[in-house]
Amino acid sequence: MTQDKSIEPFFLNKVVDKSQLRQLIIWAFRNYGIARASNMADTLKDLGFLYATKAGISLSLEDLRIPPAKNNLLKTTIDLINDTDTKYRKGEITAVERFQKVIDTWNSASDTLKKQVIKYFTEKDPLNSIYMMAFSGARANISQVRQLVGMRGLMADPQGQIIDLPISSNFREGLTITDYFISSYGARKGLVDTALRTADSGYLTRRLVDVAQDVIIREADCNTSKGIVLESMIDNRKTLVSLHQALIGRVLAEDLFNPAGSKLVAKLNTEISPDLANEIISLGISSVLVRSPITCESIKSVCQSCYGWNLAHGRIVDLGEAVGIIAAQSIGEPGTQLTMRTFHTGGVFTGELAQTVISSSDCQVEYPSNIILSDTRTRHGDHAFLVEKDIKLKLLDFNKKQTSLSLVKGSLLFVKHLEYITSGQVIAEYPISNRLITEKAQKAVLADFSGSIYLMDLSVSNIQSEQQTFKNVIKGGVIWILAGHVFSIPYNTQLIISENDFIDENHLIGKTEFVSRYEGRVRILKKKQDFIQDIVIITSSKTYINIDVLTKFYNGYTNHFLITNQQDKFILKTLPNQTIVDQQLIAELITNIYRTNTGGIIKYLDLSVSDKKVDLNSKKDYYDIVDGGYVLWIGEETHEINKDISLLLVSHGQLIDEGTEIVKNIFTNSSGIVDIIQKEGIVREIIIKPGILYPHSKFYDHKSKSRGFLKPGEIISNDLKTDKLVYWEYFYVKNQSYTLIRPVIVYSIPSKTIQFKYSADSFNSHICSLKLVKRIYFRDGERVKSVSGIDIVKTYLIAELNKDSLNLKCTLQLNLDSNNRSISRMRIVTMDKLSLKDENNIASTKDLYTRTRLLVTNNQYIKSGTVVAQTELFSSLEGQVVSIQKNKSSNPRILLITSLDTKVFSINNNQNIKVNINDLIYAGDEIATNIISYISGQVISIRDNQITVRLGQPYLISEGSFLHVNNQALIQRGENIATLIFERVKTGDIVQGLPRIEEILEARKKSDSFFNPHVVLDSKFRQYVNQGLNLYDATRLSLLILQLYLVKELQLVYQSQGVEIADKHIEVIVRQMTSKVKIENGGDTDHLPGEIIELQKIEMLNKALRLASKEEALYYPILLGITKASLNTESFISAASFQETTKVLTDAAISCKLDWLRGLKENVIIGRLIPAGTGFNIYNNMQLNYQDEKYSYTKNLLSLPQNTKNLNFEDIIVDDRNAHMYSRNNNL
Repeated sequence: MTQDKSIEPFFLNKVVDKSQLRQLIIWAFRNYGIARASNMADTLKDLGFLYATKAGISLSLEDLRIPPAKNNLLKTTIDLINDTDTKYRKGEITAVERFQKVIDTWNSASDTLKKQVIKYFTEKDPLNSIYMMAFSGARANISQVRQLVGMRGLMADPQGQIIDLPISSNFREGLTITDYFISSYGARKGLVDTALRTADSGYLTRRLVDVAQDVIIREADCNTSKGIVLESMIDNRKTLVSLHQALIGRVLAEDLFNPAGSKLVAKLNTEISPDLANEIISLGISSVLVRSPITCESIKSVCQSCYGWNLAHGRIVDLGEAVGIIAAQSIGEPGTQLTMRTFHTGGVFTGELAQTVISSSDCQVEYPSNIILSDTRTRHGDHAFLVEKDIKLKLLDFNKKQTSLSLVKGSLLFVKHLEYITSGQVIAEYPISNRLITEKAQKAVLADFSGSIYLMDLSVSNIQSEQQTFKNVIKGGVIWILAGHVFSIPYNTQLIISENDFIDENHLIGKTEFVSRYEGRVRILKKKQDFIQDIVIITSSKTYINIDVLTKFYNGYTNHFLITNQQDKFILKTLPNQTIVDQQLIAELITNIYRTNTGGIIKYLDLSVSDKKVDLNSKKDYYDIVDGGYVLWIGEETHEINKDISLLLVSHGQLIDEGTEIVKNIFTNSSGIVDIIQKEGIVREIIIKPGILYPHSKFYDHKSKSRGFLKPGEIISNDLKTDKLVYWEYFYVKNQSYTLIRPVIVYSIPSKTIQFKYSADSFNSHICSLKLVKRIYFRDGERVKSVSGIDIVKTYLIAELNKDSLNLKCTLQLNLDSNNRSISRMRIVTMDKLSLKDENNIASTKDLYTRTRLLVTNNQYIKSGTVVAQTELFSSLEGQVVSIQKNKSSNPRILLITSLDTKVFSINNNQNIKVNINDLIYAGDEIATNIISYISGQVISIRDNQITVRLGQPYLISEGSFLHVNNQALIQRGENIATLIFERVKTGDIVQGLPRIEEILEARKKSDSFFNPHVVLDSKFRQYVNQGLNLYDATRLSLLILQLYLVKELQLVYQSQGVEIADKHIEVIVRQMTSKVKIENGGDTDHLPGEIIELQKIEMLNKALRLASKEEALYYPILLGITKASLNTESFISAASFQETTKVLTDAAISCKLDWLRGLKENVIIGRLIPAGTGFNIYNNMQLNYQDEKYSYTKNLLSLPQNTKNLNFEDIIVDDRNAHMYSRNNNL
């Protein structure tokens, strides 16, 4: 329905960009309705395509025009940074303040260059392809154009910290290798973020749709008198949402009067059009009470009046409109934009933390009387005053004209009382946002050169932790590093110099002696390739002459055999030249004496063994035989099979021969009686026991034993006696008792030693010796389960090293016999090795070099304690030894001051000297008349018209930092002298907004957040109840405060990203989050404590109970996050389709819940028409009063004006919105 007043189109000759097009289409919608506006949009589209086909936009390298001002700007910026570096080197600012200043300087330069780019394009080349694309809103944005033709600017490293080296070139000029690598961090981060955050944004939209899908406009007016007060949304002096913007499309909740003349401006329930909004603003009205979805009293919906306009077409919202879905999409969709934007800027840092207030004219500053200031430092290290409370400054210009300047608490003031300031001077600075999240950070201060430490004005306290002591700076001050050559020398060096000695070039400083710990023969080995010579001291050598060593090759393997005089043959188990340790196994005797045919039972007889030991190689237990004796062996063959008893081919107690098949493919190796051990029908073991079964004798009964030994002559049964040692045991076959007599083999183990003979050139033979040992690998009484045989006893040769010589390297060598070349002789050698640098080799530092001298000759025999070699340390510099520092934790250090560490200033007789000895001077100080020092340092001498200054650098250390050095300590270049602790603003990337939105909407109880919505709601509710308000009013008021806060918080996040969302969308979502209460006491209702229920529902119940004089239910308001709110909806079908399906459906079944199919989701799932849009049944909605004048249309929509014939086709397009009035007009 077009408005009556015809709007004459007027001719405009201007560039129409994206925002202008947007304004044009909004204007068409507001004034001419959907159909005509759509028609106009179509025509615009055709126009666009027409010209797009006539000529496209080409892009060449020449279109990338770099503004000429760039070089000058870079030069100015570098000069500024050099000034900052000078201040840092003079100790006026800390490393952190320098870093911040550099970052801000480059940011400012980048920003200025951006403005220059725009200015250059606008003035010189307005038809430039890039300029047209970026500024029409078609493609790209100013940030990208800046990187193409301006400078890329500062980048962030992988930890998110800004790198203070900016990329001063742009893509047109090309990046250097360094630039490219710095860029790659941000680029990769952008790609990863895009992939990850898109999912987050999509999930957020899904949850929002789920929580608000059943909010549908179901009635025209809920007739509430409640509303909310709309004002401009201001955050820290910045208007985020203007009152004009907030008012459009709202409905007034009260009559609006002109504050000046009390004239009625607009009536209650009037829609606020742009014209009315302009009028309200022009009248100076700053706050207006309007209807809002959060105060709407419609049950389970929102009414038309409380919602206001549908912003899609600028008219009152239709009945049946699914405003919940629209709200969810409006909030969720920009989330995707927040995500994508990081990628486009490629990780470029564009953050400014403070806004400056600049004087617009020359004037004088006057402080108010109530001002409270405190001294502070800015983040750049400059002096400033911190404003402790909100004030107004007076600015008086030269005509005594007065203007006032408001400053909020926390601002920094840079001018003094009654100070005269010039135009363009910075007066004050205030933080852009008071919501910046800060975190504690640290920065290491590294020494720029070596020297000694001097602490000035620093107060330090010690903090003891479990591991170490920290020196905490209580009062800030300066650490001086006074230059000097510091060299660390080895710990055991004997110094030949002392403090304050003057030394020449190549002067001997100290020496290190290499002392032999052992006596022995010296061998000197020299390696050509690495200038290192080894001195080996052979401490013992032993060649065995009564052992022949034979070497045999078999199947590619080399075996060495040792043959003794008694013709005992050993196989060598240690490889030649391999290092030998104490108790190492050297050789094993080859013998079959103690080899059995099968497994069996072992018993010791008069055998003395050591405690149990573990073989490190095989991890088996063994016992060394200490003294000779006997081992008794009762042989038996054990097969472990684990098969069903039905598979057996022999029976228990059966006598079988060797080679009998007992189970398929398993044959015995010996003959004997079969003993089958089974469990639950499974045969575990089959044991073949050689021996003879005798019937059990009644006369000879071993009462307490079931097995044992019988000596020769003892009775077996009846008249049978043994003629040798046998073993007996009871044996049961088919419940009959037998005695099984088994043969016993006796192995004799004599004590045996070998006498070794050594060659004449052997010496110190006691250090390492060979010993013969016998080992048994089975304990007394052990049953060895085996089919094949075992070695009961093994004989070895083992090495025994002297306890004092365990640190020596011991090796076994095989040398051919000089008389008989077919055999070798075994030699065991122990040695100590010293590695020495060659005398030509220079130490790693260029200031020192070493020379090593040998003091022994090859093959010389030396005693322990002999000095073998001496390394001498020489200085390659001349100077004065100022300090020699020795401490427990590190090597000694020497400080040498050379001519390179000092600067000499020559002065004339007529010049006054302005410094004294030991004074600390800064670069720029006047040390004598007309002589300015360009270096910092300490004056160390004034004589012969010369001032000598030792170079130095001061480092400013702030309060709260940690110190790592002591006064007068000597340090090397690059060592950490202090760690600065400071507050850092978390660098919010563009996607930082999305987690914040999620946090607000999910109502998370964040511990580090400065505002917890749950606590606020609870405290406000308790406060109102204590003031005497009834339960319902206290709940409504406390919820309203929270609702308005949540709306503002969400708007802040979106506005900071430049995304505009109408308040009403956020209000619809917030209404859903705050519509529930928790029952505290059910009263006479059916509800249980802890149950979550709609506020409107419980209030209706309480109203009924009040009329019946019954006990009302007590409750308190709660805030539900969007996920919780979705799951707590009345429709279980909707909740189950969202999350926790099993839980929701189980709960619904137990509670016998009904689903009234009020929302969209449940109807879609069931397959019905949705109750929104055309599916909204107006006739069934009894709350509508169809006789309401608001809906009676006297004018026949089909009756057209008389001058129809003169109109174009476009003028008679029927507006579908106006035609679709649900046929409520009786005239139609």
